[in-house]
Amino acid sequence: NKDGYLVNQAGEYLQALPVSENGTLQSTSLATANPVQLPVAAGAPQASSEASLSLNLPAGESKPPAIDSSGNGFDPDNADTYNQANSQRIYDSLGNPHTLTSYFVKQPPLVDDGSGTGATRPYDPTPVADGGAGDAPSDIVNENTWDINYQIDDQDVAAMTQQTVTFNTDGSFDSADANPVTVSESGANLGTGAANLSIEMTFRTDSTQYNGPFNIADQSADGNTTGQLTGISVGTDGLIRASYTNGESIPLGKVALVDFRNPQGLKQVGDNQWIESIDSGEPLGGEAGTGTFGAIQGGALETSNVDLTAELVNLITAQRNFQANSRAIEANKTLSDTIIGIR
Repeated sequence: NKDGYLVNQAGEYLQALPVSENGTLQSTSLATANPVQLPVAAGAPQASSEASLSLNLPAGESKPPAIDSSGNGFDPDNADTYNQANSQRIYDSLGNPHTLTSYFVKQPPLVDDGSGTGATRPYDPTPVADGGAGDAPSDIVNENTWDINYQIDDQDVAAMTQQTVTFNTDGSFDSADANPVTVSESGANLGTGAANLSIEMTFRTDSTQYNGPFNIADQSADGNTTGQLTGISVGTDGLIRASYTNGESIPLGKVALVDFRNPQGLKQVGDNQWIESIDSGEPLGGEAGTGTFGAIQGGALETSNVDLTAELVNLITAQRNFQANSRAIEANKTLSDTIIGIR
């Protein structure tokens, strides 16, 4: 109706039992049932706060040509400073879309720095006589390290967040210097009038480094833009959901069902409505699909329980009987008139 309540043609409210945010029933007491009203705030924008990535990084990749021997020199505007890149859609507090880009930079091989602490340094094959370290390929202890640079829209490199991940020799994930990492941007730099944006970015541990192409297995980011109501659905368990154009689906409640110890004792009050009586007993509340309560078929119109063919045959039969009775009455009248005329 005009106030957003779900009503039937007679203007009577649909009653629903309360549910949690994930649609779990909270109470079967009829005292907790309320009319179903579409939420005014539903479909409002929500800023992104979490994101994740699961992928395969090619094991055959080497350090980008414009990255120096220490692994530095990344520039998002220079494709020679990174191996791969991936973008995800995120939203600010006003529902404006933004782009979160991940740049993957394969790091140079590492060798033990000789300190005895297990620390490493970049592999340097330049001969000692020429000012280098003179490392041999056999000195390499790690060549499975990547730097990931996260950028929101066109952030400067200095404002970007970096994460370092390492893989095992079998291609499985080994470690990350921090996981998740916080990727943020100020509201002023977003340029939309929205609040500061802060996202917890998780590099998922099911990511791999196999000898295959760069491949995004899965990625996710919460948040949404402004949504408009697209429809109402009712599940077989009676759960009522409101769906919006931004992909949001909000549970509004579960259709309140009642049962009676003696349904035949209900009192009919018209318009397909019945009320309890002394003979029916008190109503027993519950949800669809449990106990003696049946399932609900949403979006369906109950068809007539009348057999049209049988009723048409009955109508023809009744019409013939009426005609026969009419003729009998007419014959009786004619006979009566004849007898009277004879007198």
